[in-house]
Amino acid sequence: MNQLNVLNNAPKRCVGITERGDAGLDFTWVDKLDKCLFTILITKDINDTFIEKVAELQHQHRLIVHATITGLGDSILEPKVRHPVWSFEQLEKLCQVFPRANIVGRVDPIVTTHQGLRTAIDTMEKFIARGIERIRYSFIDIYPHVAKRLKKAGIVWNTGNDLTPLTCQGHLRKIFSTYPTVTFESCAEGSNTDTGCISEMDFETFGLDTPTIGRICGTRQRKHCKCHPFKTELLEKKKRCPNFCLYCYWYD
Repeated sequence: MNQLNVLNNAPKRCVGITERGDAGLDFTWVDKLDKCLFTILITKDINDTFIEKVAELQHQHRLIVHATITGLGDSILEPKVRHPVWSFEQLEKLCQVFPRANIVGRVDPIVTTHQGLRTAIDTMEKFIARGIERIRYSFIDIYPHVAKRLKKAGIVWNTGNDLTPLTCQGHLRKIFSTYPTVTFESCAEGSNTDTGCISEMDFETFGLDTPTIGRICGTRQRKHCKCHPFKTELLEKKKRCPNFCLYCYWYD
C-alpha cells in the first residue's frame, strides 16, 4: 500500500517518538503503539526490562531504537546515567533480540569543547565497531536555566572556550569520511547532515515512501527544526526524567 494512503487510514496516522523522557525508564509508551505507523524509542538506559519489553512486543517490527550513549554517563553532567561500559554491554544484549539495522547510535549531546568532541568521536567509533551503521548527534545547548544548574554543580561554562558548531562540524567531517558506509544524522544543527528527528531513512526502514517533511512552527522550535508533521510524543510527563542530566532542557 502506498505510504501516503497508509497515513490517511486511521488509526495509524502518526509516528510515535519518546523525546520527552527516557523510554527505558518510562514505559507508558507500550500501550500507545497501536496508533502509530511506527515508533522511535529513545533511551539512555538499555536495562534488562527495556530489552525484554522490546523483545516480546508484537510491534517489534515497527520499532526503531535510539540507543543514547554520550560517553558522559556516571559523570557530573549525567549523574544518574550508567557508565558507558555498562551501556555498550547492554547494547550488545539488545542486538541479540532486536535487529541491529533498526538501532541508531545516538550521541546526544556533544559537549562543544575539545575534550567533549574527543569523547563524542570515540563513542561514535565504539558504536561503529559494534556494527551500528546509523549515528545521530547534536550539540549541547546551554540554556539560561542550564547555566544556572551547571553553576550550582560547580561548573562555570566559559563560552569563550567553547567550540563553535561550525568548528565542531569541521572536526566531525573527518570521521564522516573515515566511515563512508555509515549514515550520520543530526537534528537542527544547520548542517548538511540534518534530517529532522524523524528521517527519510526511518520511513525507508519500513519500506515506506517519505511524505513531504514539514516544519512544525512554534516560538520554542529551533531555527533549523525539521519536525515531521505526523510526529506524536508518547510520553506524558513534563519534567526531568530520573537521569537528571544537568543539560536537560526541562526546567526544574
